[in-house]
Amino acid sequence: MARYSDSASPDEAVLIETDDFALVYDRRNRAFHKKLWDSSTKSWTTKVAPYSVIVCKDGSTVWAEDSDGKTIASGESGVDDASVIQSALNLGGTIYITKGEFILNEPVKPNNYTRVILASGAIIKAIEDYETVSGVEYMIDLWNRQYIIIYGGIFDGNGQSLVLLRLGATNKYIIVRDAEFRNAPSQFTLALYNHNVDPGEFITIENCYFHDCGELMIGNPYKNIIVANCYFESITPRLAGRGISINPYKTGKWDEDITVRDCRVIGQGIFTGGEVNGLYLINNVVLNPSGDGLTVQFSKNVMWIGNRIENAGDLGFADHENENSIIIGNKVYNAVNACIKIYNAANSIVYGNILDKNQNSDVDVLTISVGDSGQSKAIIIGNVIKNSARYGIGDHNTIATENIIAYNRFENNSAGALGGGNIANDKIFSNIGYITENSGTATFSGDGATTQFSIAHGLVSTPTKVSVTPMTADAASDFYVTVDDTNIYINYKSAPPSGTDNLKFSWYAEV
Repeated sequence: MARYSDSASPDEAVLIETDDFALVYDRRNRAFHKKLWDSSTKSWTTKVAPYSVIVCKDGSTVWAEDSDGKTIASGESGVDDASVIQSALNLGGTIYITKGEFILNEPVKPNNYTRVILASGAIIKAIEDYETVSGVEYMIDLWNRQYIIIYGGIFDGNGQSLVLLRLGATNKYIIVRDAEFRNAPSQFTLALYNHNVDPGEFITIENCYFHDCGELMIGNPYKNIIVANCYFESITPRLAGRGISINPYKTGKWDEDITVRDCRVIGQGIFTGGEVNGLYLINNVVLNPSGDGLTVQFSKNVMWIGNRIENAGDLGFADHENENSIIIGNKVYNAVNACIKIYNAANSIVYGNILDKNQNSDVDVLTISVGDSGQSKAIIIGNVIKNSARYGIGDHNTIATENIIAYNRFENNSAGALGGGNIANDKIFSNIGYITENSGTATFSGDGATTQFSIAHGLVSTPTKVSVTPMTADAASDFYVTVDDTNIYINYKSAPPSGTDNLKFSWYAEV
């Protein structure tokens, strides 16, 4: 069988070949082609390139060529990189950027329906004297763009205060995946901000690494946003305590269905300024935040599930003025103030969490507080609450709220398991370490002279309900019952007769 090299033109260099395959370099057009042998036609065919445009550079030249190997733009490497990349982006389709450092002296902007794939080791970097456009400093501009995928690569702000990737104004169907964002402090790294125009929706930021840069900001109004499996460290936030901020300025436009899951945030927290309907914070790890670990306020239908917060500089979770929060299966360890604070929040459910240690002796591990503007009506069930510098749960409401506190385990809380001025208005039962109801049997031997017998009830305070039932004939004489914060007292008008274990009672007590 004849090989491709037998028919190659003088401008073609055959780099690799077999009987049915050849890799060819076109010297004239500076393009690589794959040649495949078609046994049915007995001819060589050119395999279609898996991209619309490829952007390449060498020591002196940067250029872009289409899938046919035709050069569509070129220039001096390090000088004309931005204009060449923009020429490629203008064509749309699938843009492939090869390994190397591409210097931008101005922003670049993909067209709609564009897929940008950056090779491993491809770096998009701002030049030191980076130009601003309309007073805005940003590298990649997706403003008012739709159906765009950015995959891979490194985006480097070169130490300048830049928005590395700007989204907004009716963005739809945007995916950013497997990218690294770095070296752009004191600004938003990714800014999704719509300026109150039509909502952006269906945006996914996934498997990305953010470091030595600003926070990721999701503005408003946005819908169906997912931030997943991203890593944040050495973040310089716009305002203290924020690695990720969601609708931070509460502008009157509601975000809907925002998910942050499986992210790891080091040194800062996740902050929601408010007005989100449907917020899902799932399986995130927040370590050593300078302020709160997770803050959500002025929102509704919030789910906090399976998150881990350690060493918060202020609160672990802050549930402020939200409606219908579900806080399930989280671990909060060593907050300076409360591990969870519920403030003016309606219908919060706190279930199956481990809340372990706070430092401030004026604050509880779990604090419930509310002013005259709202009611909490929280359900707090099945949690482990321990090592508080004050109470395990403190209800400091100024109005009655009908909280339910049940089936929790309290351990080693300095001032006790529960406390606060409003705790008496809550329904509290079946907790370990804070016994509010108890029952049992008690047996005594009469001596013909003793008229009072005591039973230790083990409750946290003096019971308000007591029932004592005689179980033997000698015990059934005329008696009445009194109580204090330690014992139930059975008081006979006449001493029961002598006998061995002849006085037996069943009893029940409830605070």
